[in-house]
Amino acid sequence: MPRKPRLRSPSGIYHIMVRGIGKMDLFHAPIDYEKYLASLYRVRKQVSLQLYAYCLMKNHVHLLIEEGKESISLTMKRLGVSYSLYYNKRHERVGHVFQGRYRSEAIKNEQQFMKCCRYIHNNPVKAGMVAFAENYPWTSYRAYVKRFPDGLTDTQPLLQMYSSDDEDSRRELKSFTEQVQADEQMFIGFTVPPISRQELLVRVKRILEEEGISINGIRTIPREQRQRILRKLKKESGGSFRGLAEILGVSRSSISRA
Repeated sequence: MPRKPRLRSPSGIYHIMVRGIGKMDLFHAPIDYEKYLASLYRVRKQVSLQLYAYCLMKNHVHLLIEEGKESISLTMKRLGVSYSLYYNKRHERVGHVFQGRYRSEAIKNEQQFMKCCRYIHNNPVKAGMVAFAENYPWTSYRAYVKRFPDGLTDTQPLLQMYSSDDEDSRRELKSFTEQVQADEQMFIGFTVPPISRQELLVRVKRILEEEGISINGIRTIPREQRQRILRKLKKESGGSFRGLAEILGVSRSSISRA
């Protein structure tokens, strides 16, 4: 049966996952993690790609990448070959290291981007390896919340989605990351259809009508009521923080804090 063609991302951004063949561990010691990151750094420079999040687990890897000067398929092949050569030499083996094709998901909007970063950074927490995401050394998360530049992660696009103020942005990102639900599923295989501004406006008006207020009234109601309604809008409208902020005339940080 022929393989299904991969979905192209309108943003050029993809959530990528690769596994060790037969669920084999890809990393056995710190040097293995370091070598993979070194390969990733080298490929990133070669093809001018943007890396927004990563997490190296024992037998699989998550990456959030924006395509560079070549297709994402060629980039992943380049990265896979580089690490496989190292891995087979170090562990005195031959054959494939990674299991089949990498899995990919096209990132279509801001909300999906933010939730995908949260999912990637929380992988070690869900696996019971650490209590808090910042305690795991092999992710991009500490470059965000602890300001440990790793020479790999492009942190500004995600931080700017929370606030233009650096301190507020890092605080809001940390709060959002810690809100992860136990049943949040991996994004591979799940796509969020894009929503137009007009459709979002219709949804926002409908939700606000249920609450008995207008769009202009959201800024004048008591804070506790406003926070409750903003949470409802985030949950039910399907809109991005930016889209909701523009329609409601409030800041994105107000939306993310609710």
